Amino acid sequence: MSVIPVVRHLIACKREPTYDGVDPTAHDIMCAVRPKAPHQYPVWQRPVYLFAMVIDGRGSCELFVEVRLVELNSRLQEVETVIGASTPGTADLGSKPLLPRILSILMPPLKLPRRGV
Repeated sequence: MSVIPVVRHLIACKREPTYDGVDPTAHDIMCAVRPKAPHQYPVWQRPVYLFAMVIDGRGSCELFVEVRLVELNSRLQEVETVIGASTPGTADLGSKPLLPRILSILMPPLKLPRRGV
């Protein structure tokens, strides 16, 4: 029996920590999701890794991440549009739901059409 986990933390990073080299700063990560001058939207977001700490999950679970554009319609209701997703992967979360698990998810290049993604 599998139980869907709860995401406690989600952190974006340019590379997996197993790679050699200088770690990205918070500034590097923030600039990766906003265009640097002189670039403007739409922009292509390079591939990034998302590190998720999950708890309360059990068994084998399929996991993926969606990136969404959130906008307000004419009635000021939020409308979400999926602009990209990671490839679904399977993770075995074991049988101890209180044990935190760290997962690495590769996000492919995404075209960010405008602010709000």
